[in-house]
Amino acid sequence: MAFKQQNNPFSKPTDCGCDSPMTKTAPGKKFSKKVGNRTISYGEKGYTIGKCGTKKAHAYCARSAGIKKCKNPPCANTLSRKKWKCQGKRSVC
Repeated sequence: MAFKQQNNPFSKPTDCGCDSPMTKTAPGKKFSKKVGNRTISYGEKGYTIGKCGTKKAHAYCARSAGIKKCKNPPCANTLSRKKWKCQGKRSVC
């Protein structure tokens, strides 16, 4: 028989489509996307996405271009770069 912890704040995830811990946006993150059976949270909460083609957008794209590709796509960096409309190290409208 398995040990069951009393008053566990983390309930077992359900497939009901309700707000379970597996479907909420992580604290401090702005966006979330459900992919299969996992939720990807990304984007800094206080940070705004700049208009494409601006100096701010080019700087973000150049910084994020150096991050390694993930093994289980899509990852947070890929989703953020899509929001910023990055192509290579530039933001293109």
